[in-house]
Amino acid sequence: MAMLKTRGNSHNVIYTYKDEQGKIKQQWETYATETEAIQRKAFIEYLKKFQPETLAEQAFQYRHRKDRQTPSIPIPSEPHENNLHKTYGEFIRKWLPYRAIKKGWQPTTYDTAVGNFENHILPYFGDKIANTITSENIDDWLDWLFKKPCKGSKSYGKKRSDIPMLSYGSVKKYYSLFCSSLVTAHEWGYISRIPASTAPKGRYNRRKAWKPQEVRQFLKQTEDDKIIHLLVHLAFVGSLRESEVAAININQIDLSKARLFLSHTIERVSEASIQATRSEVAFIYPKEKGYAHTVLVLKDTKTEKSVRKMYLTAPLALEISERIEQIREDKLLYGRNYHDYGLLVCKPDGRPFDPKWFNRAFKRKQAELGILPKHQIEFQGLRKSGQMHKIRLSANDFQLVAEAGGQSPAVLMEHYNESLEEEKKNLSLLVESDFYHDADYKKNMDAEEKFLIQVLKKHPEILREFLHNSQFSAPPNM
Repeated sequence: MAMLKTRGNSHNVIYTYKDEQGKIKQQWETYATETEAIQRKAFIEYLKKFQPETLAEQAFQYRHRKDRQTPSIPIPSEPHENNLHKTYGEFIRKWLPYRAIKKGWQPTTYDTAVGNFENHILPYFGDKIANTITSENIDDWLDWLFKKPCKGSKSYGKKRSDIPMLSYGSVKKYYSLFCSSLVTAHEWGYISRIPASTAPKGRYNRRKAWKPQEVRQFLKQTEDDKIIHLLVHLAFVGSLRESEVAAININQIDLSKARLFLSHTIERVSEASIQATRSEVAFIYPKEKGYAHTVLVLKDTKTEKSVRKMYLTAPLALEISERIEQIREDKLLYGRNYHDYGLLVCKPDGRPFDPKWFNRAFKRKQAELGILPKHQIEFQGLRKSGQMHKIRLSANDFQLVAEAGGQSPAVLMEHYNESLEEEKKNLSLLVESDFYHDADYKKNMDAEEKFLIQVLKKHPEILREFLHNSQFSAPPNM
């Protein structure tokens, strides 16, 4: 384990590692802030646990990277500085990093904000003198946004006339971001007053979801595509986000108790966002392409309450068991070229998937199966599908919130956590008994027996304990 030691204004991380000759070396690393030291300590402990053979090399690379990343908080303009002649774009370049640190943005939040400004706000206001922006300009901008065609996946392979316009929800998000920037622009003296404006009104597009029978049908049609099948199965049964699925660690799966622990997420972020937000990340995965400006990072969940247990249905546990066996075979095949990060859902050589790939692959598979566009859903829609299925099975909203890992009332989390674990387990059994009920699945209901046999073969101590308890708990002979 790495240690933290503070001397004066410096914060030191002390740890040991083995060099190429197998000799144990001790290393001290000094950082200016406690946050940086804690981040480095977490990184070292991750390497020591999962990649001890590469600790020395990875530690050097990480330290070298940290030396080049020297984040600084932009200092607001001094009161005497005249900013009234500066453009809105000049203000935003100073304000965004400051806002990220002040509000504690995650790297993905920062990247999203940068993208929203560059694509939807700065093209209209960037070259304008900030102090000249009027209420009429804002209304014209909103009108321009509502007439703006979508880009990206919603526009690929479509005629211009078939490309949808930006949704109300998107425009409302850009408007809120723009208005929040004007408050600080006024405080910093870029504008003499905040222009009056009214938020756009409209309806949000509800995220589409599937009924259980639609999920079952998709799973039956994709049995030959092991990764897609596992992704959909996990996301639906556990109501998981794509970033949570990507970060599931084999070492946090307990098949003997049919459960797994969710404690991290994997996200693709820009290197600039890590620097700007000073975000703590557990691990930065090596780039597959050296020229890329983004990296995949392993990071903690957004809140402590998002760290949770997920109980597995027997068919899902069996599928996970088969996946783990496939990973063992891949390790033998790739040998030293296998990147062992402990991930359940990974490429054949062990490298992580970009969570965004899940949605692209899921949508592509739906198209291959001939599912009409109006019936297709996004990968995030599987999470909603799972939640709606649980609502139908159990009207207990507390169970649903806890299972999904969302925020819940303090009384529930603080005083009923033990009973909640049992309720979550029972809810998983309800999903199992209801979801796998049709004829095609009934013929495969021996999955649970197969799973139990596999567990007993790998963990004979469970059988011994069961027989021992049965012997002493049996009623006496009459």
